Amino acid sequence: MSPKARSWAPSRRSSVSTASKASTEPGARQAGRKTYRVLTCKVGLDGHDRGVKVVSRALRDAGVEVIYAGLRQTPEMVVEAAIQEDVDAIGVSLHSGAHMTLIPRILELLKERGAQGIVVFGGGIIPADDARQLRSMGVAEIFGPGTALQDIVEFVNNGFTPKPALSDGQWRMDGGAVFGLVPKVMWEKIKTPDSRNRIPMATNCMLVRTPDLNLLVEAGVGPKLSEKERTIYGYERDPGLPAGLRELGLSTSDIDLVVLSHLHFDHCGALVSPGRDGELEPLFPRARHVVQAQELAAWREPDPRSKPSYKPENLRLLEEAGRLWVVEGDTEVAPGVRVRVTGGHTRGHQAVYVQDQEQTVVFTGDFLLMPAFLKINWVSALDLFPLESMERKAAFLEEAARERQLIWFYHETEHRLGHWTKEGFEPA
Repeated sequence: MSPKARSWAPSRRSSVSTASKASTEPGARQAGRKTYRVLTCKVGLDGHDRGVKVVSRALRDAGVEVIYAGLRQTPEMVVEAAIQEDVDAIGVSLHSGAHMTLIPRILELLKERGAQGIVVFGGGIIPADDARQLRSMGVAEIFGPGTALQDIVEFVNNGFTPKPALSDGQWRMDGGAVFGLVPKVMWEKIKTPDSRNRIPMATNCMLVRTPDLNLLVEAGVGPKLSEKERTIYGYERDPGLPAGLRELGLSTSDIDLVVLSHLHFDHCGALVSPGRDGELEPLFPRARHVVQAQELAAWREPDPRSKPSYKPENLRLLEEAGRLWVVEGDTEVAPGVRVRVTGGHTRGHQAVYVQDQEQTVVFTGDFLLMPAFLKINWVSALDLFPLESMERKAAFLEEAARERQLIWFYHETEHRLGHWTKEGFEPA
């Protein structure tokens, strides 16, 4: 597949829903989370500042560093202050009707100043069609009247991404196991470990919707962990994958195809779940499940190191029911959706490429756990084939930069989407 896209916009061909779990405790920073710095402001001649002050206070109470610029700011004043204050984001409040002029001007000025890394989000009386257009221009999110303060807080503390729609929860894993030979003094600057040296791991599932089918990439940890395993991993599932689908207006019976990067328990654990009577049954009864032949062979006869990750109960019922679609090598599994073997993490690991009319999104699974592993020589101790990981990562990143692909990170808790450029990682 050679995608030619330059920017992502959902089309009639396919659309993608984001995923991850976030929780915020007012007045306290959670382990593993960055403290964000936000400039809030009123732009233009609008004099209604009660709402922006309430939002600013809520963000401060949640541990965000907030600089309130005040009333009647110009785009030039806002951008200058944002750069001087070295903020992560600008929160713009508008009730004057000038949002389609003033907010794009802020984006333009940020680009002129080489500060595109500063996120812009907004709120106020902004019609839905205008909000969609602003998002397509690069605004991270628009919050309309009636938005819950907690939604805005979670948006900021979740790395300026919209409220998660599809996730199977969050869990924790030993930072040393995740980062391997990378010294802790380096990786702890990126992921702060808890008192047990664990870092947070998301389960950012991807939903692709086309006129003909609903396709799910990855299926999370699921409800079958023992109490001991839940304690070890600090797993919090609520609300879980089925509830996330319901929020999108879908039931588990609406999923036609499930694509799995590989068969470790944190990627396919929900596929077989207890039913109403407590007996195990397929979570997606109508779906076929795409797996690589090499990966299926590893699940059937795992080596001693991999055996704890390949749980028989996660796939046996599906195999017996003939619900597996076993592929060998790179394969198109639906219009615009292709799997490509990456290896590295496991021999049969595959990435999922979703090509829209304007962009290609790449779901990297555990081939790239999170943005930190965009560095060629940062290889997880969890990878069975580390030299292969480095070699194929180098080729992948060259293509990702050339084709302006949007990279989707399954385990990242903050910047789950982004581009790789010659200058480095650019969060989307």
